[in-house]
Amino acid sequence: PGGSRGGAARGSPMGSRSARRQATSEAAAGERADSLDDSDVQAQTAVPVAERSQSEPNSASRGSKRGASANTPPQSSRHTKRAAASLADHVLGKQETLSGRLTTAGPVVVLFSANVTPKEVAKLKTVVQSLGGIVAAADSKDFTHFVAPDFKRTENMLIAIAAGRPVVPPRWLDVCSRSRRFVEANDHLLQDRESERKFQFNMKTSYQHAHSSLLLNDISVCFTPATEKAGQMLACVVPYAGGQLLKSIPTTAQVAEFTNECLVIATSKDRAKCQPLLDAGVGVYSVDLLLNGIVQQRLDRAKYRLFFETSSCNATDGYLKDKQTNSPVQKRRGQ
Repeated sequence: PGGSRGGAARGSPMGSRSARRQATSEAAAGERADSLDDSDVQAQTAVPVAERSQSEPNSASRGSKRGASANTPPQSSRHTKRAAASLADHVLGKQETLSGRLTTAGPVVVLFSANVTPKEVAKLKTVVQSLGGIVAAADSKDFTHFVAPDFKRTENMLIAIAAGRPVVPPRWLDVCSRSRRFVEANDHLLQDRESERKFQFNMKTSYQHAHSSLLLNDISVCFTPATEKAGQMLACVVPYAGGQLLKSIPTTAQVAEFTNECLVIATSKDRAKCQPLLDAGVGVYSVDLLLNGIVQQRLDRAKYRLFFETSSCNATDGYLKDKQTNSPVQKRRGQ
């Protein structure tokens, strides 16, 4: 027993140093493996672009040091970052909101209308996911396709039309399933003949107009409190149509500073509140200007103007006009 203890004591300095070096090497290798696993996980969970850009500088320096200690090529950490960024961009679809329009070079993101039955949604979700698409949450506005069995002037329907996103019936996904890929939605847009006659629009024409140019580009819009639910819903839709939403009714002095058109959406109860703007030549309209205008992709100002007979000067396009010369007080941008 004593000899064995003595032998162990004599051999411990060299043995312990060797063991420590081996343990240290294994720990470093394990740490590097963990860091690669972490980067893969971060890529698969699709870190938002803004967060990724903030975190990359520090991670790049750490990655380069670890790469050097592991005797890996200098480009390996950069390659890992590029791969992670590429995968994250693919999952995010490089989605950007440009004046309301959602541009996507990535996966199809499908939002189902509340009018699609739960049983059908469950079946169609499987189709979307099997084709590599994403099913949007019910309250999400970041979708590329809106699936609805018929036409209803809901918030999501108006957002889809306003932003130039295709509205398709559930059978579009049946076609996609048979084709084993997402087929072009333009050839399968929702057709609700009865609603199209009622609201005097054509879904394909409206989609093409909005996809080409957003209806409310360079237009400011405000709603009076009296517009209530319709005004609240349309206030959510305005940015997707390219418009600028004003939080309150502007004064005549503020309107005079505008370089774009201003639409005031009100009701018949707002005569007194809107009178100063009417006297200054600002157009005041009913909610139908936008409710129907977004669907039809045209603004019929003459049809939906309010209190026109009470104004002391002509109101055209929301621009103030001089009462003597009837010429615009302000100029459009670039003139």
